[in-house]
Amino acid sequence: MAQLKDKIVSDEKPRLFGLSGKSNRDETKRSHWGKNEFNSSFPTALLCYMHAKAIKPVYIKMDNDLKTVHSKIAVPDLFGINPDDENIYFSFEDGYGPFEHLVKGQLERSDLVIMDSENHKNKWKRAFEIKLTALPDNTTYENPDDQQSCEMVFRPNAIIHLALSISFMFQKRKKALLKILSPVCSKIFNWRSKEDVSGLTTNLVEVLNDAFLLLVDKQLPFIVQPIWKTIGKASILHENCLDVFVWSNFAFTRLFLDGYSEEPKEKGMTRSQRCIFWTAKMLYDFAHIGKINPSLIASEMAYELQTDKAFSVSGVKSLSYLKSGELTKPRVNKGQIKKIILGGGQKSLSPERRFDSAVVNTPGLFD
Repeated sequence: MAQLKDKIVSDEKPRLFGLSGKSNRDETKRSHWGKNEFNSSFPTALLCYMHAKAIKPVYIKMDNDLKTVHSKIAVPDLFGINPDDENIYFSFEDGYGPFEHLVKGQLERSDLVIMDSENHKNKWKRAFEIKLTALPDNTTYENPDDQQSCEMVFRPNAIIHLALSISFMFQKRKKALLKILSPVCSKIFNWRSKEDVSGLTTNLVEVLNDAFLLLVDKQLPFIVQPIWKTIGKASILHENCLDVFVWSNFAFTRLFLDGYSEEPKEKGMTRSQRCIFWTAKMLYDFAHIGKINPSLIASEMAYELQTDKAFSVSGVKSLSYLKSGELTKPRVNKGQIKKIILGGGQKSLSPERRFDSAVVNTPGLFD
């Protein structure tokens, strides 16, 4: 009986554009339409829809000056396979096979792994972290449209996947990576000690930058950041409400490397600074012994900071990275959402019931 109740009873088949029969999620289950699954399934469907409409996501990469630059990336290039290919498979919350030999212990799961189900020699295509973000955030909602941006919050897993992604690129250049990192990293006797690592932060930033520049032409798509735009703080979608930004693995590092350079140094250890230590330690371990130990991260290198998140970037800060015509006026409008959520799927959505949202959006409450 419990299994029957879990199924959506409807004459229609709720589904998302481009995903039906191509993923490890069952669209007829109510859990698929809860936020834990919908927040990664919907962005994937949005990308499939954008491909069908010949809309290329914005691609944020790092250039030779350690700055972020915008270009566009076609969805087949992003996925490593055409979304229309009958053999494409979307595996959510799964491990990315090519990373397994890089890890000591258990491989952390990625938000989305894309595979070719029939290509056994080249099965694995891409692994992404998905960061669905609201536009504007609390720091920019009063600004004009071209000055609004999103808050971005990242978990420690994102830094682990970042290190794996970069290590994967350096598999044939481990000696070169070790040569760059060793002069600084070898001086750190105890990576768990805040005192031992803090004094070398600037040096670590320098060697990480040198390492990234070595393979700047090989950087890979890493973070998929769909944005959804509302009218100010209200929970009402803007007419132009959806778009997708993609961050390369090197471009993503700018968020915490630049973040550290802009932070007051008298504040003590910061989250951005801690991300530098995490990244340097994992890449050094890979270059030195060929494996990364993710268990060291949040558990043993917390440095007295909470480990619920790695770091965050407010809209005021993220604007300089995201600022573009696509941020000001997203290219998918609200009328197109019904072409992405299909078969009455919207009836099965289970949004969080927030009292503050109910107070703000209830007409006539204070008349």
